[in-house]
Amino acid sequence: MGLDPAGQTLSTLDYCRGGWVCRYDLATACVKALHLSTLGYTAFHVIGATEARKHFDIERTETELGFVFETRFEQYQKLSPQ
Repeated sequence: MGLDPAGQTLSTLDYCRGGWVCRYDLATACVKALHLSTLGYTAFHVIGATEARKHFDIERTETELGFVFETRFEQYQKLSPQ
């Protein structure tokens, strides 16, 4: 936990802040989506960062899929100026 796919510490990264999702949350969302009984295609925003709630319908994703993102990434919101 706290590492990107390349093993770098999240606190040192500056890419895609506010758009991260925990791979375990993503896997849970995918499994839940596969078990939906709706017909056709439904797009869900699967972004774990708290900031995403301001721009995307994360609440709908959680409601329709029946889960809540466990990892929010609040502690990585912004990099300190150097």
